[in-house]
Amino acid sequence: MAEPSSFPKIRTDLAYYGVITRVISATQFVAAGLAGLGDGALVGYAAYVLAKANGTTTAPHAEQPAVSAYVSATGTFTHVAYTAPLAVGDQLLLLHPNISTIVATLRTQIDKLAGGETVAIHSHQNNVNWQTVVTIDPGGLRRKVHSIWLNFVNLTQNTVWRLSYNFGGLGYEVFNSNAALPWTPAMDNGVLLDVRAVIAHELILEIQSQVLEGAARNIPYEIYWENME
Repeated sequence: MAEPSSFPKIRTDLAYYGVITRVISATQFVAAGLAGLGDGALVGYAAYVLAKANGTTTAPHAEQPAVSAYVSATGTFTHVAYTAPLAVGDQLLLLHPNISTIVATLRTQIDKLAGGETVAIHSHQNNVNWQTVVTIDPGGLRRKVHSIWLNFVNLTQNTVWRLSYNFGGLGYEVFNSNAALPWTPAMDNGVLLDVRAVIAHELILEIQSQVLEGAARNIPYEIYWENME
């Protein structure tokens, strides 16, 4: 009598690989190599686009709508439409619902880590008023603002910057500035504001020339951030 194995049995139905052999419509395709698994066997699986036939990573690459019907005899799948048409030769992974949920969660977290950037130019007007360079609005989310770069190469007069936060959405308070040591043309032109703060409401960056510039000046700036939810 054979000894029972001490190793657990590995499931083989977690993912199936297939290639599209025919596109019927926006919501149906045929993958002939996936025929014969039994009618309805792959219902609920996610039809994840692993690689496009043209080699690009544009839509519907990495999209994974759920399969709502599967015809075993032909390998015909019915699904929610992708955001762009499939093509013959596109490669798919049919993922078990347990796996597709994990993939979707990972993609969401990776997208957050990717964050974003704002690259623009502030036209600083010829006055000595506080002028808003940018208002960072997290749009109801929590956002981590890493850094703000300012390029003062075009400025000719002493300049002060300040950061103000809309605390609890109830009003703005200044929490950081260089008022004690204004920037002067003798200093380096590149200014780094190492913010490293999590915000849930608006953050405003303002700049003030202490003496008239004589003309409007362009101030290039870059902001790097990531959403946390």
